[in-house]
Amino acid sequence: KIPQINWHELVPSASITSWENSLLCNQKPDDAVYFVHSFEARPNNEKHVLAEYICGDYRICAVIVKDNIIGCQFHPEKSGKVGLEILKNFMSLWEIYYYFLLPFLFSRKILMPSYIYEYYVI
Repeated sequence: KIPQINWHELVPSASITSWENSLLCNQKPDDAVYFVHSFEARPNNEKHVLAEYICGDYRICAVIVKDNIIGCQFHPEKSGKVGLEILKNFMSLWEIYYYFLLPFLFSRKILMPSYIYEYYVI
């Protein structure tokens, strides 16, 4: 249990060299985000940890990314301008999915019953 209500600066995890082309691509080294939590989520595979914050001698997991799943331990909606930039990046990722990947899936009848395919595509 890790009770935490505070602002912390994010740092790249040990397995990440850069946040380029990621959810945190606009993040600057002195930008802080707002945390309110009691537990730490730590994936089994460290390569899925995108960012952490440092609390004393501990590195606490802050952002996890695996395939098309992204999880943040902090609250972007309460993190001011920095949080708004992160939310914009979330929306950009959704737009990529919505405008490019989704039509691809629909065009091939993947993952949908025929009545949905006929209603939305034909």
